[in-house]
Amino acid sequence: MRNPRFSIVIPFFNRPRELRRAVESCLRQELADFEVVVVDDGSTESPFAGGEFGGDARLKLIRHETNRGPAAARNTGNCAAAAEWIVNLDSDDVLLPGALARMDERIRSDGAGVERLAFMYRRDDGLVSPFPELRDEILDYSSYVAWLEGRSFYDFLAGTRRLTFETVRWEERRWADHCLYNLDFAKRYRTLCSSETLALVHTGGTDRISHQRRDPRNALKAGAELGEEMDLILSRHGEALERFAPRTFDMYRRMRASYCYLAGERWKGLKQSGRCLRDAPFSADAWMIPLLGLASQRVFAKVRSWRPPAT
Repeated sequence: MRNPRFSIVIPFFNRPRELRRAVESCLRQELADFEVVVVDDGSTESPFAGGEFGGDARLKLIRHETNRGPAAARNTGNCAAAAEWIVNLDSDDVLLPGALARMDERIRSDGAGVERLAFMYRRDDGLVSPFPELRDEILDYSSYVAWLEGRSFYDFLAGTRRLTFETVRWEERRWADHCLYNLDFAKRYRTLCSSETLALVHTGGTDRISHQRRDPRNALKAGAELGEEMDLILSRHGEALERFAPRTFDMYRRMRASYCYLAGERWKGLKQSGRCLRDAPFSADAWMIPLLGLASQRVFAKVRSWRPPAT
């Protein structure tokens, strides 16, 4: 049997209503040559238990026995995907009508020589992501790093060649985000960006990973892990960030200092803060982070939660 053109991989954890909406947006696509790989990351209830999708042959359900985090769920789904092109879709987002057909057209017309296509999201709060908006261009490593500079929102809908997951996967950390994966990907592969909007983001859920990381209790638990991830970003990509996106580089170093304080590593945080202050002595954030971090882990986590995540 011929493999489908697209595999849509949807990881989820305890989001039955949102998952139904996401899966239905996929099953309604005009282009029929696809499968939907749903990865249940250890949920306590499954929306598939009642057979509400009628045993649709295009659905493939995989279950983790325990909750391992969205990065691990994406890796599981991508490894199980049968198609040449994989579309990673969060469970609270939806594909717009005609999205797969339009993605297929762009692959056939402009996809030779690139390993990923990136499209715009429309957000339910009236904004768009990424912002500033994508332009029709091809990004290599240096241009992707430069693209990060001055950006408010970073998420985009990606169609990615399956073969790339043999060399670039998500770090399987409970609180991991897209940043490290996208930088690792850009270092090896090229991305064709499109200004077209093919998906809708629902931003209201407080269970989004970006919101969970801001919760003071979660922030204290996640500080060490997020610090390790930031160390990988700075060690693998710090030179390119400093050269092509210096403000983003400074922001990541301040984030690293924050994670030190959240993890209770005051001395390490103070040394990192010192580097930030040396290079940006007039930055209010560079001063505020050590002042709050040295005062109290809990106070720092609480004050930090007042700033909404960039999501």
